[in-house]
Amino acid sequence: MATDRAVTTGPIHLNVRSVRQVVVEPEDENRFMMTAKEAARACERAQNEKELRDQFNQVLLYLYQWCENHSSEVQAAYAYPGDGFLNILICTRGENYRTDLDDSVTELDLALLRQFDWLTAEVLQVPESAREGHSPLEKAILVYGDGGGS
Repeated sequence: MATDRAVTTGPIHLNVRSVRQVVVEPEDENRFMMTAKEAARACERAQNEKELRDQFNQVLLYLYQWCENHSSEVQAAYAYPGDGFLNILICTRGENYRTDLDDSVTELDLALLRQFDWLTAEVLQVPESAREGHSPLEKAILVYGDGGGS
Protein backbone atom coordinates (compact mmCIF):
# COMPACT_ATOMS: atom_id res chain seq x y z
CA MET A 1 0.00 0.00 0.00
CA ALA A 2 1.39 3.39 -0.99
CA THR A 3 1.90 5.93 1.72
CA ASP A 4 1.36 9.64 1.34
CA ARG A 5 4.68 11.41 1.44
CA ALA A 6 3.87 15.08 1.34
CA VAL A 7 7.01 17.04 0.57
CA THR A 8 6.80 20.76 1.06
CA THR A 9 10.38 21.65 0.20
CA GLY A 10 9.57 22.64 -3.38
CA PRO A 11 8.93 21.14 -6.79
CA ILE A 12 10.62 18.07 -8.19
CA HIS A 13 12.90 18.90 -11.12
CA LEU A 14 12.94 16.50 -14.07
CA ASN A 15 15.69 17.28 -16.53
CA VAL A 16 15.49 15.87 -20.06
CA ARG A 17 19.26 15.33 -19.99
CA SER A 18 19.29 13.40 -16.72
CA VAL A 19 19.70 9.63 -16.61
CA ARG A 20 19.04 9.41 -12.86
CA GLN A 21 16.41 6.84 -11.93
CA VAL A 22 13.04 7.94 -10.57
CA VAL A 23 10.38 5.76 -8.99
CA VAL A 24 6.84 6.37 -10.23
CA GLU A 25 3.97 5.38 -7.94
CA PRO A 26 0.64 5.56 -9.82
CA GLU A 27 -2.70 5.27 -8.05
CA ASP A 28 -2.93 1.56 -8.85
CA GLU A 29 0.16 1.11 -6.62
CA ASN A 30 2.05 -0.61 -9.43
CA ARG A 31 5.46 1.07 -9.00
CA PHE A 32 7.98 1.27 -11.80
CA MET A 33 11.29 2.95 -12.51
CA MET A 34 12.40 5.11 -15.37
CA THR A 35 15.02 7.74 -15.99
CA ALA A 36 14.30 11.37 -15.22
CA LYS A 37 14.69 11.97 -18.97
CA GLU A 38 11.89 9.49 -19.74
CA ALA A 39 9.67 10.95 -17.02
CA ALA A 40 10.23 14.50 -18.30
CA ARG A 41 9.38 13.44 -21.86
CA ALA A 42 6.23 11.65 -20.66
CA CYS A 43 5.13 14.81 -18.85
CA GLU A 44 5.88 16.84 -21.96
CA ARG A 45 3.77 14.49 -24.13
CA ALA A 46 0.90 14.62 -21.65
CA GLN A 47 0.99 18.43 -21.67
CA ASN A 48 1.09 18.52 -25.48
CA GLU A 49 -1.86 16.13 -25.70
CA LYS A 50 -3.85 18.28 -23.27
CA GLU A 51 -3.10 21.41 -25.31
CA LEU A 52 -4.10 19.66 -28.55
CA ARG A 53 -7.35 18.44 -26.96
CA ASP A 54 -8.11 21.98 -25.78
CA GLN A 55 -7.38 23.39 -29.25
CA PHE A 56 -9.54 20.74 -30.93
CA ASN A 57 -12.40 21.53 -28.54
CA GLN A 58 -12.06 25.18 -29.58
CA VAL A 59 -12.49 24.12 -33.23
CA LEU A 60 -15.64 22.18 -32.34
CA LEU A 61 -17.01 25.14 -30.40
CA TYR A 62 -16.26 27.46 -33.34
CA LEU A 63 -18.11 25.09 -35.70
CA TYR A 64 -21.05 24.82 -33.32
CA GLN A 65 -21.35 28.61 -33.11
CA TRP A 66 -21.14 28.93 -36.91
CA CYS A 67 -23.96 26.38 -37.25
CA GLU A 68 -26.04 28.22 -34.66
CA ASN A 69 -25.62 31.41 -36.70
CA HIS A 70 -26.81 29.51 -39.79
CA SER A 71 -29.43 27.36 -38.06
CA SER A 72 -32.12 28.16 -40.62
CA GLU A 73 -29.98 26.47 -43.30
CA VAL A 74 -27.99 23.88 -41.29
CA GLN A 75 -29.55 20.63 -40.07
CA ALA A 76 -26.38 19.02 -38.67
CA ALA A 77 -22.59 19.20 -38.72
CA TYR A 78 -20.07 16.40 -38.32
CA ALA A 79 -16.29 16.24 -37.91
CA TYR A 80 -14.30 13.12 -38.73
CA PRO A 81 -10.72 12.28 -39.72
CA GLY A 82 -9.82 12.19 -43.38
CA ASP A 83 -6.56 11.35 -45.12
CA GLY A 84 -4.27 13.76 -43.30
CA PHE A 85 -6.96 16.33 -42.53
CA LEU A 86 -10.22 16.85 -40.68
CA ASN A 87 -13.40 16.44 -42.71
CA ILE A 88 -16.20 18.76 -41.70
CA LEU A 89 -19.56 17.88 -43.17
CA ILE A 90 -22.29 20.53 -43.08
CA CYS A 91 -25.68 18.93 -43.72
CA THR A 92 -28.14 21.51 -44.97
CA ARG A 93 -31.91 21.48 -44.55
CA GLY A 94 -33.91 20.19 -47.48
CA GLU A 95 -33.39 17.69 -50.27
CA ASN A 96 -31.43 19.89 -52.68
CA TYR A 97 -27.90 21.28 -52.68
CA ARG A 98 -27.91 24.83 -51.28
CA THR A 99 -25.97 26.98 -53.76
CA ASP A 100 -27.03 30.00 -51.71
CA LEU A 101 -24.85 28.67 -48.85
CA ASP A 102 -21.70 28.10 -50.95
CA ASP A 103 -20.12 31.46 -50.09
CA SER A 104 -20.82 31.03 -46.36
CA VAL A 105 -19.30 27.54 -46.33
CA THR A 106 -16.23 28.84 -48.19
CA GLU A 107 -15.97 31.67 -45.67
CA LEU A 108 -16.15 29.09 -42.85
CA ASP A 109 -13.34 27.10 -44.47
CA LEU A 110 -11.16 30.21 -44.71
CA ALA A 111 -12.07 31.39 -41.21
CA LEU A 112 -11.00 28.04 -39.76
CA LEU A 113 -7.64 28.41 -41.52
CA ARG A 114 -7.17 31.92 -40.11
CA GLN A 115 -8.39 31.09 -36.61
CA PHE A 116 -6.64 27.72 -36.27
CA ASP A 117 -3.48 27.87 -38.38
CA TRP A 118 -2.41 24.40 -37.19
CA LEU A 119 -5.60 22.81 -38.57
CA THR A 120 -5.86 21.19 -41.98
CA ALA A 121 -9.55 20.76 -42.73
CA GLU A 122 -11.91 20.28 -45.61
CA VAL A 123 -15.41 21.69 -45.23
CA LEU A 124 -18.12 20.14 -47.38
CA GLN A 125 -21.82 20.80 -47.60
CA VAL A 126 -24.40 18.22 -48.57
CA PRO A 127 -28.20 18.13 -48.47
CA GLU A 128 -29.48 16.37 -45.36
CA SER A 129 -30.58 13.33 -47.38
CA ALA A 130 -27.03 12.79 -48.70
CA ARG A 131 -25.66 11.90 -45.28
CA GLU A 132 -27.63 8.62 -45.28
CA GLY A 133 -25.21 5.78 -45.92
CA HIS A 134 -22.18 8.04 -45.42
CA SER A 135 -20.19 5.41 -43.49
CA PRO A 136 -17.52 7.75 -42.00
CA LEU A 137 -20.35 9.41 -40.05
CA GLU A 138 -20.68 6.30 -37.91
CA LYS A 139 -17.45 7.32 -36.16
CA ALA A 140 -17.83 11.08 -36.58
CA ILE A 141 -18.32 13.66 -33.89
CA LEU A 142 -21.77 15.22 -34.14
CA VAL A 143 -20.92 18.90 -33.70
CA TYR A 144 -24.38 20.34 -34.28
CA GLY A 145 -27.93 19.03 -34.61
CA ASP A 146 -29.36 15.73 -33.50
CA GLY A 147 -28.07 13.69 -36.42
CA GLY A 148 -31.53 12.37 -37.17
CA GLY A 149 -32.77 14.68 -39.91
CA SER A 150 -35.99 16.68 -39.96
